[in-house]
Amino acid sequence: MLAIPAIDLCDGVCVRLQQGDFARRTDYSSDPEQVVERFVAAGATRIHVVDLDGAKDGQPQNRPAIRKIARAADAGGATIQLGGGLRSMASLSDAIDSGASQLILGSSAIADFEFFRSACTKFTGQILLGLDARSGKLASDGWLASSRADPLELAQRAEAAGCAGIIHTDINRDGMLAGSNHQATAQLAAAVECPVFASGGFAHVDELAQLAQLKIAGVIIGKAIYEGKIDYADVARKAKLLQ
Repeated sequence: MLAIPAIDLCDGVCVRLQQGDFARRTDYSSDPEQVVERFVAAGATRIHVVDLDGAKDGQPQNRPAIRKIARAADAGGATIQLGGGLRSMASLSDAIDSGASQLILGSSAIADFEFFRSACTKFTGQILLGLDARSGKLASDGWLASSRADPLELAQRAEAAGCAGIIHTDINRDGMLAGSNHQATAQLAAAVECPVFASGGFAHVDELAQLAQLKIAGVIIGKAIYEGKIDYADVARKAKLLQ
């Protein structure tokens, strides 16, 4: 299992939001590159990076910070998976050129599935579907809009299109330290064969074994690390034993 630490970017700063609300923002570091170095030193092999400004505005906004993060990750032998505002082939190519190894598409998959399918074909093995749900309904555009698309159906279509994995985020739990939504993520994992990752609310190392039993490939962890609720090095070590 992968324990993937998260970096969310606003104005080049490492932040966390509560339930995706930009008005409930906490700044943690003005030096995301240094944050990456700490994660890598603690055992991270993959970093989850989201350009929150890009997600809201519909096009990437934090390129300088992302390039620095990618360089720091690469120097430590880690990779980054990047999402936020990736809604054109040009932005995908630029993200790869900036050092991202995998690209997360959420809003664009909902708005234009043919674009998502084309991205999976062009960037084979590098496209992840981001399924961000609030009370069971998909959200998009920086979690500011809602969609009627069915999460399980979209996941199955994405897998058929060739996506490399799916990240399921429970928005209601994100940043709340209330534990991951095991049930919803497990339902998703049972509906597809590709790797499924849980995101939103991870709060305790004991969740790792529970998620592993549900065939979850990994978990994305944010606020619990920044608030000192867990020791990321301990989580990374225990997650590795569950592979």
